[in-house]
Amino acid sequence: MKPLFCILLTYITLTAQYVQAANVIKCKNAEGEISYADTTCPAGQTELRQIKYKEYKASKNSSLRSLEKGAIFPEQKTGTSAKANALFHSRFTQVLQSIQPVKQSMQEHYFSKQKWPLTLSHIGYKSRDMTSAQITKTDITIKGQISVKLSRSFGVKKEIWFYPKLEMGGTQLKWVCYTNFPASQLKNKIDDSPLCLSRYF
Repeated sequence: MKPLFCILLTYITLTAQYVQAANVIKCKNAEGEISYADTTCPAGQTELRQIKYKEYKASKNSSLRSLEKGAIFPEQKTGTSAKANALFHSRFTQVLQSIQPVKQSMQEHYFSKQKWPLTLSHIGYKSRDMTSAQITKTDITIKGQISVKLSRSFGVKKEIWFYPKLEMGGTQLKWVCYTNFPASQLKNKIDDSPLCLSRYF
């Protein structure tokens, strides 16, 4: 029992580093632009106020163009340990892999019908089944976007959005991934490429 207890204690300790309070901080830079942070505002930005969790909403209407030009999620002053980062990467990668079948089904539906499915049921999935220990909800929009709400173990209001981007005259489809985590957390340890692009919504 002792080894099992130690394993559980280590997991809880590492996971707890991603659990944030039920508030986020509203920040403002010198140009008057607004951003949000989990703990403290980035250097050079002024803290306006702490806002309730329910007020911080990711926009479901953000276009791919606006996200491409958008600002990255603010870096936090408090870093995380190597073990915590490794745990985060493992769990985040699991989420990305679990959404692959949905992306594939979305792509097949689009190229066969020349339009995006309206709901998950149109591609053979039930919303209540699209959850896991890491994912609390998966949804799609009429524009072909996939939204994934992450569990509270990742932090407050953490989400991943997949945007479809047609290439080669509309004959190929590329998925662009955006999430509201600092860019430093999303670096792939193998080649330094991002697991997903950092944005604040």
